[in-house]
Amino acid sequence: MKKHTKTLLALAATLLLVAACQSFPPKGNWGVETTVEGSKIGDTLRFSYLKTVEGQDILADTLIQLTEENQKVRLAAPFIEASAIGVEYASRDALIEPFYIELFVNRAGERIRLITQANDYTHVQTTGGMYDQPDYDSIRILMDDFYSLRTEYIQALQASDTLTLMDLSKRMGELQQDYLKASLNYIKNNPSQGFSAYLLLSLQPALPADSLRTLFETLDPQVRNTAYGRNLSEQQSAFQAQKTIQEGAEAPDFTATDLDGKTFSLSDYRGQWVLVDFWGSWCGPCRQGNPSLVKLYAQYKGKGFEVIGLAVNDKEENLRAAIAKDGITWRNVDLSQDKNTPTLPTLYNLQGVPTKLLIDPEGRIEMIEIGYDPDTDPLPARLKEIFR
Repeated sequence: MKKHTKTLLALAATLLLVAACQSFPPKGNWGVETTVEGSKIGDTLRFSYLKTVEGQDILADTLIQLTEENQKVRLAAPFIEASAIGVEYASRDALIEPFYIELFVNRAGERIRLITQANDYTHVQTTGGMYDQPDYDSIRILMDDFYSLRTEYIQALQASDTLTLMDLSKRMGELQQDYLKASLNYIKNNPSQGFSAYLLLSLQPALPADSLRTLFETLDPQVRNTAYGRNLSEQQSAFQAQKTIQEGAEAPDFTATDLDGKTFSLSDYRGQWVLVDFWGSWCGPCRQGNPSLVKLYAQYKGKGFEVIGLAVNDKEENLRAAIAKDGITWRNVDLSQDKNTPTLPTLYNLQGVPTKLLIDPEGRIEMIEIGYDPDTDPLPARLKEIFR
């Protein structure tokens, strides 16, 4: 593999450094063995990878100092799911440029070996796990060729060599197309590999939404449930929401549990006019609009009008206090606590709060109101027209 741009943010955590053992990595762990030939005292290796803590994906990392005698580092960590591992080498010599490489492990027990030179990181040998697969070799070769051409391109750019730049641009474009084909081939042939979800996520900007969804659905369930698979799923939901959340469209159904512990679905309200209100006890404009909404609810509740409050990024005690203070009597859901609705804001392409959606008796979105201005609030006039 070649040099990559580092896009992850480091968050301190502890990994297990294994100096030497007969069985590496230990059972149930993944392991990375990195050798930086020519390293000196004061040079460092930083390892980083995503880990899931209480449902949140964060980045763990550790920094290890190298010496002339200790050029090989073995790192093992408890395996949770398929994961990319960042390996960053930095030399004390200011003339040697730092390098960053991303490796990937698919399952427990994998041992990935990386060998590179302190003064020439462009020559990297990676073996073990997916790096021994023929399908990945085709991707690796294309990446090597592309980065070689990119080096030539930078040199031609510095020399203002227009003809060479044009030729290199064409060849790099062709390589990118070949890389896309090889990557798609890998994904189709390896639905059980976590790297397929990781690769598909990186290809997302280059693929039509329908093709992306079709490929995603071919992945094994455990692969779709990796951090990369979940990211893909959320982005697909957001894309779908952008197409469907508009006036005249059918409102996506959902199931939630309110603050009284009662579970319900939006579809239970068919035959009534329903206002879905995304709000928060901490939101000034939301609270400013509540007195008007309380009056409207009292006026039209008996005529077939209901309200569902969906509290975003709230705390239950603050939410209950706001409900009592503002005189709210309709059902409310704390989205931060309800396990049925963690992606509901994404499903509805929520851009901010307050956001109100008026849904007709057939389940179609009649009106969308984002924000609150008492002078221009369209809801009172719309409800008056509906229930005249």
